[in-house]
Amino acid sequence: MEVLSTVRRSPRTRRSGRISASHRPGCGPARRVFSGFSLTELLVVVTLMALLLGLSIPTLHAARERAATVQCLSNLRSLGMAMRMFADQHQGSFPKVADSNQTPLQVRTELEPYLGVGKVFVCSRDPVKPRPLGGSYDWRFTDDPNASLARIRLDQIRRPSLIAIGGDRHPSWHKANTINALFADLHVDQVGEEDWFKGIKSRIR
Repeated sequence: MEVLSTVRRSPRTRRSGRISASHRPGCGPARRVFSGFSLTELLVVVTLMALLLGLSIPTLHAARERAATVQCLSNLRSLGMAMRMFADQHQGSFPKVADSNQTPLQVRTELEPYLGVGKVFVCSRDPVKPRPLGGSYDWRFTDDPNASLARIRLDQIRRPSLIAIGGDRHPSWHKANTINALFADLHVDQVGEEDWFKGIKSRIR
């Protein structure tokens, strides 16, 4: 007698004619595979980051130095404008200096009413601590009446675009052997240290 085995299928199985993968023998739940960085890949990433950092540091340093120079030149320009306003109210003359050793302090005392901002007198690159009372800038007041700003009117200065009247107290704050300077026509620029010391002895009238 032949015996036939009848497999009873569910309605869903009859319609699809397939058995769900979850019901297949030997099939378990699906597994997720996570991939991470190998040690070599991590070393490559770290090396690249160190290289990029090494390249960016000089650029950031240069940008910071340039910003300090621009701020210093801006200070000198503001001081020049204050000096011009002072001269306009004092028969065209510059501030009087009684003691050349106290020039920065005496000039600052005369110009502060026209500025009202103490930071203008200080260069951020000035290494002196504490800051000198007169600030970071010195002025062209000498014992030579032909080279000094003392007792001279603005309209008496010959070639004002070439005559530096003030600048950094010391060279190399911003660039080697240079001084940020203010000229008699009120423009600002960097000049060589040697040119600076020659210039303050030259005749201005």
